[in-house]
Order: sequence, then C-alpha cells, then structure tokens
Amino acid sequence: MLAYSLITLERDIRAWKNHLLRINPLRQTIALYAENSAHWLAIDIACQSDAKNIIPIPPFYSNDQMQRLILNHQIYGTLVTGELAE
Repeated sequence: MLAYSLITLERDIRAWKNHLLRINPLRQTIALYAENSAHWLAIDIACQSDAKNIIPIPPFYSNDQMQRLILNHQIYGTLVTGELAE
C-alpha cells in the first residue's frame, strides 16, 4: 500500500492549482482521464478549491462514450495522468 501523507497531498494540490492556472487561465471546463489514485484526488481538490469545473472520464469508458461525453460538454482540454498516458 502506498502511503500518501497530508503534507504530500497539500503540496500536490498547490502544484496542480498552479499548473491548471497556467494551462487553463480562463478556468474553462476540463476533463480528467485517470485511474482513481492520489493524483486524481489532488487534481479534483485543486479544481474544486479554485472553482474550476472538472468532468472525470473513467478508464473503462469506450471510445464512443468518451467522444460523446466530450462532445456534449464544452470541454477546454483533457488531463491524462501518467498511468494512462501510454
């Protein structure tokens, strides 16, 4: 089991808030394609604390489901975590 301390979580939240502000300064809706993980949690909290809309895309979605989700929402971009970036 991977240990993830509160200090690490807070550091990751700050880092994601800064990163999201750089890549999405207008705070438009983004999608998050990721496994449930500590990274997912940090990104979600960073978005919520900065009033950014985030739409999670579960990895088990088919390509058709993902395309429908993206087309039916005004999504600025999609974040993909390292686990699924390959």
